[in-house]
Amino acid sequence: MNKIFLVGNVGKDADLKTTASGTNYSTFTLATTEKYNGETTTDWHYCKMWGKTAENLTQYIRKGNKILVEGKQKNEKYQEKTIPTVHVERVEFLGGGQKKSAQAPQQQQQAQPSQKDDLPF
Repeated sequence: MNKIFLVGNVGKDADLKTTASGTNYSTFTLATTEKYNGETTTDWHYCKMWGKTAENLTQYIRKGNKILVEGKQKNEKYQEKTIPTVHVERVEFLGGGQKKSAQAPQQQQQAQPSQKDDLPF
């Protein structure tokens, strides 16, 4: 079984792109930090979402957001290099960074003013 869970801060806004065959995908980076024996280490993860997941979430994943990512670890070949990539299946927003309400579309904020900090999915 290939399953990965990461909790960290988005290092680069999600960027929606389209393949030559017309499939939408989105990429972003995620920083995870660990503290051990008084030392802090940060690891960077390259993340990729596909299809409807990418289309729906790209507008909400912004630099500084604290998120949980669930997906699969894949090794992608790019110009004779192998790049470890997390193929994202699910994202959960945990807070931190920009306020969630600032990312939600304006009309949805007006429709649900009592839940302005909740994302519409």
